[in-house]
Amino acid sequence: MNLRQAKYMVTIYKEGQISLAAKKLFISQSALSQIVQNIEKEFGTRLFKRTTPITLTSAGTIYIKTVQKMLMLEEGMEREMEEITVECSGTLRIGFPTTYAKIFLPTLFPLYRKNFPNVNLEIIRDGSASMPERINAGEVDMAFMASDKAAPEDLHNIVLKTEKILLFAAPTTKLAKRIKPYTPIKIIEAKDEEFVTLNPGHGLRALQDNIFADKGISPKILINVDDWLLAIQLAAKSNAVVLFPDTFLNRELESSHLFPYYPLEDERYLRKYYLCWSKDLYVPNYMYGFIELVKSIFPENNEYTPQNKKPNNLI
Repeated sequence: MNLRQAKYMVTIYKEGQISLAAKKLFISQSALSQIVQNIEKEFGTRLFKRTTPITLTSAGTIYIKTVQKMLMLEEGMEREMEEITVECSGTLRIGFPTTYAKIFLPTLFPLYRKNFPNVNLEIIRDGSASMPERINAGEVDMAFMASDKAAPEDLHNIVLKTEKILLFAAPTTKLAKRIKPYTPIKIIEAKDEEFVTLNPGHGLRALQDNIFADKGISPKILINVDDWLLAIQLAAKSNAVVLFPDTFLNRELESSHLFPYYPLEDERYLRKYYLCWSKDLYVPNYMYGFIELVKSIFPENNEYTPQNKKPNNLI
């Protein structure tokens, strides 16, 4: 087995079908099927279950996890060699939860571009809960994520911010009419309201489900969406409520009487906002530069940057 074949196998796993993987790899389906058979013969076991879509056997799970690390190490070596011969350049793939991208990218992007004009930033938007898997699969180099749990142990991480959870209530809701805005409340006060929520896969949705389960309530879910700002707009127009982190507040919203919100009293409902990347990933100068820039706009952070290499170009 070589690394090219490993890339083929990972592509099959991601695409879910040999035919789709063959099209993406620009090789014939029969040739790709033969490669799979040869690798399985080499290991003496099936790696893929021939289902639709294709799924992994136990041996296949071990194989894919291992070759993904191998491919990440290969990419790191290529980056390191490139740094020796080429001025700081490359592509940095950043995973961003959708709403956080809208909030922070307008600040981050121009500052980073000023310091690293030859680096291409590629933004991959997805929910926080999906980011660890994307990092380990080598789909992103680093990712922002929010969680009420500790960051995965297999990832380097910086804690950027501790978020408090707030509840937005449309002015026409019973809650908003009963309780003065900005008053700390227990979530039980909203048990009879209709909620607009984020789709499963978002960190805030997971926290919301945990809060409901913890309090033994089952509020009516009006609709699930992928964007927090859309959730707020829908709730405001639909006599509903939305949970959201205080990171999303800005001065205009915070002082607007048209945006009534309520802090949750329970201090357990806090979550951390992280920047994470794989411990197996080689970190080039331009990635260190991004880390230092992020730390500079989140002065709350108290974590570390791994010291396997001193950046040549600090922000």
